Amino acid sequence: MTSTFDPAAFENQIIDQGNETVMTPVPEGEYRGFIKSVRVKAVTTQARGDVPVLEVIYQIDDETGELAKEMNRDEVTVRQDVWLDVTENGALAFGPNQNVGLGKLREAVSMNDPSRSFTFKQLEGAGPVLVTVTQNPSKNDASIIYNNVPRVIRA
Repeated sequence: MTSTFDPAAFENQIIDQGNETVMTPVPEGEYRGFIKSVRVKAVTTQARGDVPVLEVIYQIDDETGELAKEMNRDEVTVRQDVWLDVTENGALAFGPNQNVGLGKLREAVSMNDPSRSFTFKQLEGAGPVLVTVTQNPSKNDASIIYNNVPRVIRA
């Protein structure tokens, strides 16, 4: 499929409207959904240096389309960051109190069986799950509200 997008024309377009400055958060509640995508990223912390974090994007199952319409989106998604514990060699850590968040996520999608191999990309498309969504104000600007996913369980 050939793209008709022309970057030069796009960057030279005349814009005669202001852009939104605040994103409407997903209302707090429990939603049925699926894992749309995952990626491992590095987050730099002052105390621990680079720490791997699994970014999980959930697509909310909006059967009626009302939530998407209310939020002016084609699809409703929320993000969860799962901080990962690693060994000194950089491998995923296992054992007591290690990667409990990842274990709960894998349990929610029936992928926590130690007799079966696992890769993070296997999470994509997994579900259904029940995603608990909460809201937290920005530490720097209380008018900015972020979504948080503190809990995911099997649907």
